[in-house]
Amino acid sequence: MPVQTANTLFRFTAELPHLLAIISNGFHPRLSRERFLNIEDIYLPMICFCDIPLSMVDDHMFKYGKYGVGMTKEWGIAKGLNPVLYYNEESILIQSFFKLIFDGHIKTQELYRLAANGEWVGDGGSKSLIVDHKAEGYKEKRDAYWQVIDRLGALSGLKCYFKPRVGEYVIGGKHYPNYHFYDEREWRYVEREYDFESRNKPPKIEEVNLHGEHLSQEEKQQYNAKIEAEGKYKLDFSASDVKYIIVKSDEEIIPLVKYLQLLPSHTNNGLRFTPEEISLLTSRILTSDQIKEDF
Repeated sequence: MPVQTANTLFRFTAELPHLLAIISNGFHPRLSRERFLNIEDIYLPMICFCDIPLSMVDDHMFKYGKYGVGMTKEWGIAKGLNPVLYYNEESILIQSFFKLIFDGHIKTQELYRLAANGEWVGDGGSKSLIVDHKAEGYKEKRDAYWQVIDRLGALSGLKCYFKPRVGEYVIGGKHYPNYHFYDEREWRYVEREYDFESRNKPPKIEEVNLHGEHLSQEEKQQYNAKIEAEGKYKLDFSASDVKYIIVKSDEEIIPLVKYLQLLPSHTNNGLRFTPEEISLLTSRILTSDQIKEDF
């Protein structure tokens, strides 16, 4: 029986320099614009993979690029990756989830109004709660308020892994009015702890959504560069975690091997890979031409 999912997590890209950057310095989150329930756009720092078998990956490579890395699924699970939850907007699942978020916001506003001398104060787009700490019932109201905030935060974390089954999509300059996201079998790593210091730097992800901003490609590149420079949320790997390295054609294999042999380490003055690891990685190089012809 043919397998429906691979025991490998693939990350594809359209450009060889991007592939070399992954091999050199691991995976870094990138801002991705996601639409939730066709009513809000949110920008999330994420790393996306798929577990489509090589025998079925040709169409995916056509859309996302003919270079890629295939990681062991054990590596992905250990790093906290999770399959995306594809939803049908008419299902009880998504309607119940939306109700939980809506009710949470209503409860937050109610508790806020009840706080003694509470008022909203602006601070660079963020808001904080000002109350009289000596007011009767202050501690109970404060605790109830933050419980609701924590629950909303948890629901927001779940929302990061929701994706519509079908929806509008633009990729590679081509517009798909009814794109079947479900066919992508996406696994996702989302880093929600990342925080920016001020509006002069990349804003908080929630703040982008709050103000309905649409980021230009240049702005996204600036934000991505800052995330990568900090390096806090990088997903690193060893040679044994790699199952496949995919290049476009045979002509790129020897230059890639030479690149692996000379690649410096980011943690010491030596090389990133030992001779034994280079031999292992070399044995795992495939071309997209091979995949199309032989799988």
